[in-house]
Amino acid sequence: MRKIISFFTLIILFSCQNTENKFEEPSRNYKSTHPTEKINEHKDNLNQEPIVEPITWKEIKIENFSFKLPEKFEYQSAYSTRNNKVYSNEESAVTVLFDRLPQEKENSNVYEVIYDIEEYGRSVNQEQKKHFSDIQLIKSEKSKIGNNNSILVSQKSTKISGNNTTMLIQAHYCIFSPYFISITATYPLNSSDQKKIIEEVLNSFVFID
Repeated sequence: MRKIISFFTLIILFSCQNTENKFEEPSRNYKSTHPTEKINEHKDNLNQEPIVEPITWKEIKIENFSFKLPEKFEYQSAYSTRNNKVYSNEESAVTVLFDRLPQEKENSNVYEVIYDIEEYGRSVNQEQKKHFSDIQLIKSEKSKIGNNNSILVSQKSTKISGNNTTMLIQAHYCIFSPYFISITATYPLNSSDQKKIIEEVLNSFVFID
């Protein structure tokens, strides 16, 4: 069975996004030039409630499973292939990879195919150190992705972001006949907003018999 590794696509994706941001001109506000006006404007801003935009969700269907993503997550065709789908917003990314299993393993449980979960996590981490030398394994554990059993390998890396942002990388490995599937979510470690969004995305997966 071929290992499914997706992180090498993410460094390109985040690096491109950060490069684009560097060349954006800073916004200039010429609305108020008088000092008193600026003070009053600042007070008004402090009194305003933060505006929280509602999230519009869209359904994505791939082969025999589906999941939901916020509308602002765009499909990255330049980094995707037939069996490697990459979606991202400005801060986070979700990749879905699937590979057909050998016929004799198609109806297996993921825990029957991967016996030693801790060793599997270490092997994933060692492989990805070839791309990101700072990547650290947090833990490997039995988990669930939607309505399916999975192995969750959690890691963190700063280099993957292309700047000084430490990213959390959560990869679920599972089997749903006839595929071995890797679902990887990458988002800023200290962003509670992105964490909440990613949790909703991962909980939305449905595997259809």
